[in-house]
Amino acid sequence: MFDSTALPLYISLAILVLATILGLYAIIQSTGERPDVERSLHLLDTEINAWARHKRHIEAEVPLHLQLLHAANPIGRRIVLPGSLKEIEEQIEYAGNPPVWNVENVLAMKVFSVLAGLGIGAVLALQGSANGMFLGLTVAVVGYEIPDLYLRNIAGARQKLIQKSLPDTLDLLTVTVEAGLGFDAAVAQVTANTGGALAGELQRYLQEKQIGLSSREALESLSRRTTVDELKSFTTALLQAEKIGISIGPVLRELTSEMRIKRRQRAQEKAQQVPVKILIPLILFIFPVFMIVILGPAVISAMEGPGLG
Repeated sequence: MFDSTALPLYISLAILVLATILGLYAIIQSTGERPDVERSLHLLDTEINAWARHKRHIEAEVPLHLQLLHAANPIGRRIVLPGSLKEIEEQIEYAGNPPVWNVENVLAMKVFSVLAGLGIGAVLALQGSANGMFLGLTVAVVGYEIPDLYLRNIAGARQKLIQKSLPDTLDLLTVTVEAGLGFDAAVAQVTANTGGALAGELQRYLQEKQIGLSSREALESLSRRTTVDELKSFTTALLQAEKIGISIGPVLRELTSEMRIKRRQRAQEKAQQVPVKILIPLILFIFPVFMIVILGPAVISAMEGPGLG
């Protein structure tokens, strides 16, 4: 006779049997698909191995000096203070990002200079030189500072070129804007027909706008890349004109007039410095020659006079 109290147990057993059958069926079906999965895994493993071999081949082709630069870069970042690292990056920007003078190469030069100085000091000290280590430390310190000095020299010369060409470039911009072109079109015309450091900075301004920066962001970036006060005033005036909404033509005309006045003042200042600068060579080199020419014969005559008597 059927016991109704055992019904839940029978249902549970039936569900368990059905689940077992379905699981076995899925396993059996998956065995037919395993070759495809294994083939995919094999292809993936082949691609990974090929990529690893290609990477090792590329690394093997890297020249030795580049491998040394890459190895020295982490050491350079440890021996350079964070403030000095930021200053190096700024000087590279001011210098126009020369191809060779990037942060990695500058840090590597510092590391190699320090190692060379310490090596020279150690060799001289082992040979019994009393001042060997001092000489090595001197070489290390001087070599550590030489890249910074050279970068500052390049950056300063480039900023002087920007300052010198700014009034003429502003004249061209003023003429083209007043002829009816927009500011960006006028900048494109100026960069296409001129050259030099300032034209390169204006070309970079246009490139930054092409990649999605706004006019304000591109002008602020231009201002950060220079130490020329006149160029900073130029970007500030353009930002104010854009913010207020006034025409750029009169602003450029006023800036051009102001730049020429400042250039004239700088020329007058340099002219006033000429007498002071010429005084030292005059005293050291010119006056002694005059004294020899004027007093030389008299001294010779005085020396020969008693003998003749």
